[in-house]
Amino acid sequence: MFNLRYFDIDSLEIIFNHMMPVLLAIFISFLFYNFSELKKREEKETLLAKAEKDFLISQINPHFLFNTLNNIYSLSVFNNAQSSSAIMQLSKMLDYSLYGSKKELVSLHEEIQHINNFIGLFKLKDDGIETITFDFVKANKTLKIAPMLLIPFVENAFKHGNVEDVKNGYIEIDLYTKQEQVIFKIKNSYRPKKSVDESSGIGIINVKRRLELLYPNKHQLHIEQKENDYIINLSITTNTDEA
Repeated sequence: MFNLRYFDIDSLEIIFNHMMPVLLAIFISFLFYNFSELKKREEKETLLAKAEKDFLISQINPHFLFNTLNNIYSLSVFNNAQSSSAIMQLSKMLDYSLYGSKKELVSLHEEIQHINNFIGLFKLKDDGIETITFDFVKANKTLKIAPMLLIPFVENAFKHGNVEDVKNGYIEIDLYTKQEQVIFKIKNSYRPKKSVDESSGIGIINVKRRLELLYPNKHQLHIEQKENDYIINLSITTNTDEA
């Protein structure tokens, strides 16, 4: 049996002093282990987030190609002389979607050009379409944002806006900035299609996820679907320190 009678205060102090370095070493090792595990977990989460972001971008690019090739095909069927202009528009769009999407950030000017190319390509099908507006006069084009964030909303508006119906169809796009904040609004006529397209909405789902990954707590997205109208309001606080 262990008998404390044989240990005086001085003896206990000696034992404590000898054990202190051991206890301290164990405590430091414990802290180091937890820090190392936390670091590994953070690195894994970062890699997973980057992989998911890259995957989402890769899903967007074929969607662009599908839409633009459909437009050019429509022109070529009728031997439209404007098909060469359409090919040039497509070339610019592919250049941006293939190379611009690999950048971490692009200027708002590049996003605006991409949207304009998309609208211009669509209008080549019918010069009489005048119900599409894109106002970006009040936008600071030097601000930096993640690439290809805005175009999925534009594509969605064209998909459901039915702008060929010059009487009822319309698309209104408004882009402006307030200091480091980008505000993007789209309002379009809404005519739900009878047949269900399984690919419909994929672009919107992907861009929502990208916003969560790239701008956590720095964006607000509000989507409102009415009987005959579809409204999107998006605001993004840009990372000015990375601009």
